[in-house]
Amino acid sequence: MRVTKFHPELAPPPLGKSFEEGTEPTGDGWVDHPSEFPNTKVYLYHPWKAPRGETFEQGEEPQEPGWVTSKKHLPTMPDPLGPIYNEKRIPALVRVAEVLRARGFPEVEIKRHVETVNQRECLPAVEVHSLDEVVQGTTPIGMPHLSFVLQDVVEELARQGKPIEAAYETLNDLNANRGNSALGDDDMQQFYNRFS
Repeated sequence: MRVTKFHPELAPPPLGKSFEEGTEPTGDGWVDHPSEFPNTKVYLYHPWKAPRGETFEQGEEPQEPGWVTSKKHLPTMPDPLGPIYNEKRIPALVRVAEVLRARGFPEVEIKRHVETVNQRECLPAVEVHSLDEVVQGTTPIGMPHLSFVLQDVVEELARQGKPIEAAYETLNDLNANRGNSALGDDDMQQFYNRFS
């Protein structure tokens, strides 16, 4: 029979480490359940810095936004179900990239996730130079895809509790620079209403 033990550094939650019964370590920080850790340890998750969690000394945990106490509080990764064919591939990848950008993901992490979605869902996979444009945020976005991208981004900004000024700037930038100002003021108002 196997038993699972946990240790803040050597076998952190959620996985811990499995041992044959009778060979498991005892003492020196090993516990049967993470709740038994002394209160000096804090276990936090972050969407890209620590998706599997990281242990901190109490009082030394990071204060910047994005760190959460439970894996279920991490926002789910945008992951369109494939297969995605032909002209729908780039717009689908743009939606993924822009949601991650709105979350504050660095470009290297956006690239990693977009490449995963591209390899797994797109038929055929999008070429590297087009993928780079998606990651860098330079791909033009035509209609009707622009509306879908703005909707995804506004939902993400609202979820984070961002002020309307930040949303206004992000959405206007996407409409003007990527969408060639395809949406007029009246069209844009529907997105700003999400914050009223």
